[in-house]
Amino acid sequence: MIDRFAGDYGLDPDLVHALIRVESAYDPQAVSHAGAVGLMQVMPETAVDYGIDSIDQLFEPEINLHTGMRHLKRLLEKYDGIGAAVMAYNAGEGALERGQGFVEYPETQRYTHQVLSDYLIRKGIHPYSSDARRALGMALTPEMAVAGGGSSALRRFATPRSSAMFPGASSAQTQTARWQSGGAPGPRIRATTLSSRLAVPGHSLLKSRLTDPARRAAAGLSGRSVRQVSRAVAD
Repeated sequence: MIDRFAGDYGLDPDLVHALIRVESAYDPQAVSHAGAVGLMQVMPETAVDYGIDSIDQLFEPEINLHTGMRHLKRLLEKYDGIGAAVMAYNAGEGALERGQGFVEYPETQRYTHQVLSDYLIRKGIHPYSSDARRALGMALTPEMAVAGGGSSALRRFATPRSSAMFPGASSAQTQTARWQSGGAPGPRIRATTLSSRLAVPGHSLLKSRLTDPARRAAAGLSGRSVRQVSRAVAD
């Protein structure tokens, strides 16, 4: 479904897969701490711009993919380069423009490194090469992988393909290309934003998804925990 929809929107499936892997790990029920929903972690207020006014709809994979890909397509058309579009997808267009094309939030830099390094590895391109810079429209750096968090904020790629694909790289470069950031909170979102949205009757499903697992855990019962994943598309 992801490949088919990416083709419909003229998007590179490798980029879409890299983004979804980081956003939700392919979990259509994922909900972030900021209230982003589903496979592509679409914020409800962003979805409204594309005619989706129900959070329940964003849990449907087809609707979520259509909405997220439409938004990603628009960002790619608006900005010169994949790198800028991915940063805007995470932190919002306002943050990108205030930073004059580069978002300074450490969590966004780590997120961007995750998505883009995954994308480049899928393409067989070394993340820190001149080819990567041309493909992304920006320079990916090892410092972005550890921005604001040091080594404690890192985890390894789930796939070990990087060392095999980049045999000429130094051990430090190859090692850095295999790290990703681990579930850092989204950039500068007020703690009251999600709470106020949960108070709206139409958002009862999202509220139950966020609170019911915690209640079951507190009662000593087993229950599916809500995945805390990286934030997407909020300004």
